Amino acid sequence: MTISAPTSQDPSILKNFRSFLISKNYSSATVRNYLSDIGNYFDFIRNSKLEIRNSNLFSSDTVSAYLRIIQKNPAYSRYLSSLSKFFKYALDQGLTKTNPLKAALRDKKPNLDEILNNYQDFLVQKKFSLATIKNYLNDIRQFTDWDTKSPDSSAIAESSAPFDESGPEKKSFKFKFLVSLLSKGKAAQPKEI
Repeated sequence: MTISAPTSQDPSILKNFRSFLISKNYSSATVRNYLSDIGNYFDFIRNSKLEIRNSNLFSSDTVSAYLRIIQKNPAYSRYLSSLSKFFKYALDQGLTKTNPLKAALRDKKPNLDEILNNYQDFLVQKKFSLATIKNYLNDIRQFTDWDTKSPDSSAIAESSAPFDESGPEKKSFKFKFLVSLLSKGKAAQPKEI
């Protein structure tokens, strides 16, 4: 006999989670907020594309997809707290073997386009000229293109004495160069658009 993982349609999971929260002496407002937030997660799964609806409630892919949807929500931190408590409960109850929230947060690495879009938003907010923004972004793209096409750019990093540091905090030339490109906008004086 195999036991299937609970689904977002299983009302007993929320009922049992509620009982757990009450037994831990959480205030009624906290219990209500946790249940509301987890209910939103369940609604996300129920209303999502077929591949998410059919995936495991405790899948890090499902959690990652949900986090992408709510990341700009002002209550994002509260949602994370609620999800964290829910998944800890699920671990304690043996409903899952791993915490999908931890895996989703660990796996969440922005791609270059996301980083550049955020950096562009920052530069626009600081009122840099469009030409300056374009130049900064172009510099970064050229560097990353060079880095990915370079057969052994690590040799350059090791031969770069001016950028060499000793100790555990040693940074590579490439990393320092990229940081210097990204910090251009923060150090330079903004120009009015």
